[in-house]
Amino acid sequence: MKIVVNMRLLIPGKLEGIGWFSYECMLRITLAHPEVQFIFVYDRAIPKEFNFPSNVKHHRILLPARRPMLWRIWFQGSLKRLLKKWKPDLFYSPEGMMPLGMNIKTLTTIHDLNFEHFPEDMPARYLNFYREFFPKYAEQATRITTVSMASRNDLVNHYRVDPNKIDVVYNGVGDDFFPLNETEKEAVRTELTEAKAYFVYVGSFHRRKNIKRMLLAYESYRERGGKASFVLVGEPMWSTGELEGIVAKMKYRNDLILTGRKSQKDLTKIVAAAQALIFVSYFEGFGIPIIEGMKAGVPVLTSDVSCMPEISGGAALLVNPLNEKLIADGMLKLEDQELRIDLINKGLFRAREFSWSKTAEGIWDSMLRTIDA
Repeated sequence: MKIVVNMRLLIPGKLEGIGWFSYECMLRITLAHPEVQFIFVYDRAIPKEFNFPSNVKHHRILLPARRPMLWRIWFQGSLKRLLKKWKPDLFYSPEGMMPLGMNIKTLTTIHDLNFEHFPEDMPARYLNFYREFFPKYAEQATRITTVSMASRNDLVNHYRVDPNKIDVVYNGVGDDFFPLNETEKEAVRTELTEAKAYFVYVGSFHRRKNIKRMLLAYESYRERGGKASFVLVGEPMWSTGELEGIVAKMKYRNDLILTGRKSQKDLTKIVAAAQALIFVSYFEGFGIPIIEGMKAGVPVLTSDVSCMPEISGGAALLVNPLNEKLIADGMLKLEDQELRIDLINKGLFRAREFSWSKTAEGIWDSMLRTIDA
């Protein structure tokens, strides 16, 4: 059996959500199935930092595909020609995008349709590409996996996809997230916030992450007597101007720490030492930081919309992400020790439901269903 996989988002030192998803799933799948030949395809130098087993071959297409025009050339030109030559039993794309008009079995993971709900949050050239091609990907893929029932329902409602060809496979969470003891927490706080308690946000600074309202809610929380600092781990997406403008006007900006991108080792410690994890996006496909916070033994404040009630499963404090006062109310509630202990215990139990091994098994099952379709 031969399976070709799009691995262009496996970028050393710059792994985002789909990059981690690709790595964690495909490492486990390739190790579990040595009888299968896998070909990983990249759009830049083949990464040497990741150790895949010997049944994986690596191929680079000499055209970095980082913009809509180049996506068209890479997927509908270069990659398509290779697939016609290789004639695999299956082509799998962990990021939604795939060649069209192919006479081979195709499986794609479409994580969410955020651009259909909030088109104003995306630059026009990206939006136009997504709206032109994602309905075609959804229609032409032999099967689709997605990461939540919320995203599955979106695909059915927006693109009229047959629900029987969609498999819901939840994301996992890394084993490197775990609770710290009090001494370890104190050491992290001392280094990061001069020993002050802090909230933490993890993710990109994309508009749908609701950064502006989250920061304004933090200002309100402080005005109402809250003492915790706020640590934001991540990098801007599209533009930094709006974020810089908000931060410059904040009264408590000296207690706001923007760390930029952190290594996985540092990230897990920063999350586990936090007073709470704040994740109040107004749209998500899954929301991995929710489960990361829970597994690290940290109370989670998240949104009552999109997939977030589904993923948090009753183990987080939910708020309306469009209401700054209610977000601030939630931050203040998380200073109540009895509530914190309750959420920590529920979160640790909920986090057991998610692992990359389960995710990989789900993707493999979908691969087999696709081949048999």
